[in-house]
Amino acid sequence: MTNGTDFATNETVNSQQDFISIWMKIIICILLCITMCIAIVGNTITCVIVYRKTVMRTAKNLLLTNIALSDIVLSCTVMPFLIFKTVFPERLVDLRLCVSISMIKDVLVAVSTFTLMIISADRFLIVVHKKDRLTVPVSKLCITGTWAVAILFTMVQLESNSREAILHDLLFCYQHAPSSRIAVIYTVTFVTLTFIIPLAVMFYLFATILRTVQLICKKVHIHTGSNLNIAVTQYSSKIGLPPVATRYTFMGDFEAKRRAFGTIFLLFITLFICWVSYMSERIFRNTGSNEHTSGDLIVELIFISIGFMKSALYPVIFCARNRRFRSACGRIFTIKLCLFTKCVVLKSRRIRPRNLYVCPESVGHL
Repeated sequence: MTNGTDFATNETVNSQQDFISIWMKIIICILLCITMCIAIVGNTITCVIVYRKTVMRTAKNLLLTNIALSDIVLSCTVMPFLIFKTVFPERLVDLRLCVSISMIKDVLVAVSTFTLMIISADRFLIVVHKKDRLTVPVSKLCITGTWAVAILFTMVQLESNSREAILHDLLFCYQHAPSSRIAVIYTVTFVTLTFIIPLAVMFYLFATILRTVQLICKKVHIHTGSNLNIAVTQYSSKIGLPPVATRYTFMGDFEAKRRAFGTIFLLFITLFICWVSYMSERIFRNTGSNEHTSGDLIVELIFISIGFMKSALYPVIFCARNRRFRSACGRIFTIKLCLFTKCVVLKSRRIRPRNLYVCPESVGHL
């Protein structure tokens, strides 16, 4: 290649045609298609439920909707391009197009990671410091901030195109392998700021939350749906009565709090398991040699396919852990089914007219 922005030579392209076997192409494409369909349908339902139900428009649900929206865009833009590159690895794509797809992927993954870190910080403040600072305006401000920071970090990839120092994900443009040290520094810095540091912060927050819950459980034995009898003093100064100490029952919904924390923790574990392998491979690939072998490309495709599975698993976790989400999904599908079968449903009468004129035997004897 003459410079950093030229296309690959014919020998390189011909050698890349045999990178992936036909069976491996079929397996990867089927996995990506199933993941894409589940992610688009599940995350769309999540956004529709939060938009239509006023009760569901809480601060935390808005942040979860932001994650769902980023997963929808990821499934509609990046996954089809990756399927195309898997089926036709010999096709040369314009450098600006594949760099743009790489930038979109990095923005969406960073937005999802930053948003989950904000939700984890909110759980930390509630459980450890007993402060609920996350409101709807604050969540909207946080959503705007996550998108702005993610776009700012990834905009360098487009700016570098005109300076012949290409900074992009090599999986999407492996015909254009960068050889500059700046690309290596940018890749390591970007992955560290958008993935490693947020995961480390979330791990610390969850460890502190679990430690706090453990200390609280030593003092108070929590039962699901149990009643806590607390002695209080009620003052009736308005009517001139002396203070009277009475006992009242406080119903603590501890199971809902535990399930909310468990849901966020499952989202963190899913994010870590799905993306840690690909992010590690991306760093090792950029810091190593620039030559792509058949084994390296197959491993990268498998790792990024596992990373995309996060977008499909998140709606499943929402449905399995949130009762309101399940009931809202049931109502939506019931309405759609009723509209679909409206022309064939025969409505029966609730009351038969002849039953109104039947006289009981006890009344007849009277």
